[in-house]
Amino acid sequence: IHAGAAPDPLTGARIGPIYQTTSFVFPDVDTAASLFNLHSFGFLYSRVGNPTVSALEERIANLEGGRAACCCATGHAAQFITFFTLLDPGDEFIASQLLYGGSITQFRLTFARLG
Repeated sequence: IHAGAAPDPLTGARIGPIYQTTSFVFPDVDTAASLFNLHSFGFLYSRVGNPTVSALEERIANLEGGRAACCCATGHAAQFITFFTLLDPGDEFIASQLLYGGSITQFRLTFARLG
């Protein structure tokens, strides 16, 4: 469960800090361009990722025996990423009517617009 972060060398804290930032500073324009063009890994904007979320994702992947994990801010975002990745236009899937109503609406209306 300690995957994803090493103890802080200065304080010895086992758990890393929560980074409450939306943006990051880059050493130069080339580094920024490489990050924003997705040519290199790093932090560019907190909605895309930050050190706190990266540590969580690494821990979940480690606990589940996976290579990586993807954390989302909402259940609808997680559903969208999952189905958008796995399905092609015209594919169908089955969902229980007992699911949360917002999920049924997302499946029937939002996903239908994607084909």
